[in-house]
Amino acid sequence: MKPLFEHYRAQRPVYALDLPGFGHSDRSKRRYSPELFAGVIAEFLEQVVKVPADVAAFSLGCEFAARATLQQPTLVTSLTLLSRLVLICAAYRPARQQNGHINSSAFRSSMTVYSACSRPAPALNFSTIKHL
Repeated sequence: MKPLFEHYRAQRPVYALDLPGFGHSDRSKRRYSPELFAGVIAEFLEQVVKVPADVAAFSLGCEFAARATLQQPTLVTSLTLLSRLVLICAAYRPARQQNGHINSSAFRSSMTVYSACSRPAPALNFSTIKHL
């Protein structure tokens, strides 16, 4: 993620989150769960970023970012999921309906593709898939 961070920080605000229990964050005694991490991401987007954001996540963070997008779709302009084995596996632009919810079938399709792509693959087998 560091090369992406370095590239984009000259053009726009860029944030790198240390989720609870990761990096330099606290490791307090609590139940760590995907729901907790998704909630932290959504809260950060709402309270710090304050405008719809382009979100990129790597490896396990993909699940948390996807959950945050489902929880608060109005906070996310685009969601890019990156995996170790597949450089860019799925990029998703939420298709908004009138009630403000994302098009869940498009999102499920993206996640199905992500699941298939993140299985072990031969070296140099990179795929790029976009849902706009």
